[in-house]
Amino acid sequence: LGEPPRDRSRWLRCDAGDLRQVGAALERSGAEGVVHLAARSSVAASHAEPLETYRANVAGTLAVLEAAREARFEGPLLLVGSGEVYGRCGSGPSREDAPLAPLSAYAGTKAAQEMIGGQYARTYGLRVVLTRSFAHTGPRQDGRFVFPSLARQLARIERTGGDGVLRVGNLQPVRDYLDVRDVVRAYALLLERGTAGAVLNVCSGRGFRLSDLVYELVEIAAVRVTIEEDPARLRGVDLERLVGDPARLTSLGWLPGITHHQMLSDLYRYWRERTWQES
Repeated sequence: LGEPPRDRSRWLRCDAGDLRQVGAALERSGAEGVVHLAARSSVAASHAEPLETYRANVAGTLAVLEAAREARFEGPLLLVGSGEVYGRCGSGPSREDAPLAPLSAYAGTKAAQEMIGGQYARTYGLRVVLTRSFAHTGPRQDGRFVFPSLARQLARIERTGGDGVLRVGNLQPVRDYLDVRDVVRAYALLLERGTAGAVLNVCSGRGFRLSDLVYELVEIAAVRVTIEEDPARLRGVDLERLVGDPARLTSLGWLPGITHHQMLSDLYRYWRERTWQES
């Protein structure tokens, strides 16, 4: 794919579940490839609003695929899924041939997305590539998610110049975290080299207990805090361990390049600057 000139980059607003709007956006964009990221992406919110989550995520996927089919789109279509589809995992990293056992409405929609995308690839010949993307973070991630929420709290504590309370959810789960910039590099590679119908984990293969990453973030912020569990931040169902096997992706030449320390440092710097601008 060619690098788009900066002066040609633009936003086209549309309802991702509306076939006409998606089709018009696809036609107007002149896109060579599609990365489908539009979704209700909060696991916690999906427990409270399962119907809305299924409507948005499944209908949105169908609209993108149908628009591509009707336009006879020949470029790659990357459907971004989630490692959450594996459900409760064993002690080792989950491979793509592991059974799917989603435990949230969000994960259920991503499993459905895979089935639909695979069917469109087989039946209509669309170049659909499917990811199971594991947890990732970085600057500009929405403040509702775990590490942006914590970084924002810490930045506000630093701004007030005193000690504070850091309110957290369950810090015992083990997660496979990547920096969002490494994830973007993976998506760009899959647009170029992904095989139609293929499913690939986007992950590091390394699990970290959330508490360890939180303590590292506190050290980066260099503020004194008391860490308290907030019942409002607890999920109804939480996976104890979610770690993936990246072998399929690394076989294409991808490797993560950003350390967890840099990931957390850059995230905190972003929220620190934003907090000072807002004050």
